[in-house]
Amino acid sequence: MKLNHISYSQIVMAIGIVAMVLFIFLALAEIYKSTKIEGTEKFMWTVGMLLFSFFAGIAYLIWGRKRIAT
Repeated sequence: MKLNHISYSQIVMAIGIVAMVLFIFLALAEIYKSTKIEGTEKFMWTVGMLLFSFFAGIAYLIWGRKRIAT
C-alpha cells in the first residue's frame, strides 16, 4: 500500500511507528517487573517482541497479560 500519495501520510505513519515502539517498551517493562514468570520466559517475550512485534504483541494482549501482570 502506498501511503506517499495520501495527504499527511508521513505524519500518520510516524504516529503509528511511535505508538508501536511505545507499546513494545511498556510491554517489556511490565514483563521485566513481573515476579510471576522466570527469566527464560522473560527472555522469550523479549525476543518475540523485538523480532515479531505484531504477533507477539497480539499474543501478549490476549494471553500473556492476564498471567504476567502483577
